[in-house]
Formats: sequence, structure tokens, C-alpha cells
Amino acid sequence: MNIEKWAPWNWFKHEDEQTAAQRNNSKTPASFYAGSPFEEFHKEFDKLIGGFFSNPEGGLAAFSPTVLKPSVDISETGKSYTITAEIPGVEEKDVKLELTGHTLTISGEKKNEREEKDKNWHRIERSYGSFKRVLSLPEDAVAGDVEATFKNGVLSINVPRKVLKKPDNVKQIEIRKAG
Repeated sequence: MNIEKWAPWNWFKHEDEQTAAQRNNSKTPASFYAGSPFEEFHKEFDKLIGGFFSNPEGGLAAFSPTVLKPSVDISETGKSYTITAEIPGVEEKDVKLELTGHTLTISGEKKNEREEKDKNWHRIERSYGSFKRVLSLPEDAVAGDVEATFKNGVLSINVPRKVLKKPDNVKQIEIRKAG
């Protein structure tokens, strides 16, 4: 049985941290809440409010800077990970891919084609502006050999994998009957 299927890698663990850091412009020092009974309440409240503004299905998502959030598919084979991001309406020159340690950041901007002030608009559903996705690569990813291609609004990223050595210090522990 492969237990890894039950505990998959959290590719987006750093994405929420960065969004929270951008949102947290509070003048109250973090040390004020340390050890306080309100600390947990404060964290949960921040999560609730953050989710309200960034959830595309509800809240005030239209006013959120995360409205443009490219959909990402992630798959793996024994030799590599493949990350595919849909970025329709964005040109290749407006997409940036950065690697910092084992953190891969996809960012860019969807620009408005033209501004027409003499029209009376009835509805505007298309979104424009900046976007950012932050992916945390697994420990078996060969970060230095990442390759990417862009075609028809789809960014394809290939991340090679290395074979991880199994730990030598695995010790079997005897289970005795309780007395």
C-alpha cells in the first residue's frame, strides 16, 4: 500500500502565507497577541475574512487582487512533475516564472487591450490585472532543472525528480502486551 496517496504534497502551502502577508498591514505588533487568549481568535478571524474576499464563488471576490488566479493542474510520473497553468488572454512576454529555493512563483499581468471611453458599457465580465501563484516543490524535485514552455495561453512546466534515498536508520519497535 502506498501511503503517500493518503497524504499528498501540499503544493500551495506558501501561497496562503504570501497572500496573508500582503493582507496583513496591521499597525498592531505581532507580539501584542503572543500568549493572549485572543491570539487564536485573531488568526481564525483573519482566515475567515481572507476567505470571504478571495473566494471566487462568494464574498467580494470581484474586489480581490486574487480574482486572476490561473487554474493549475499538477501531475507526476516516476521521472518528473508536470505543472500546467491556464492563463488565457495573457501574452508570453507578460508571464514571469521564478524559482527561489524550492518555491516556484508564476506571476504576470493580463492587460486591457484598449480603453474606449466613448462607449456605454452594459456589462464587463472579463478581468484584467496582475496574478500570482506560489507553488512549493516537493523535496525530490530537481529545482535547478525546471523547464517551461508557453503556447496558446497555457504555461507548461516540467520539474525533474530525483530518487530519494530511503533512511538507513529505520528501527523496528517491539510492541509488548500491557501488564
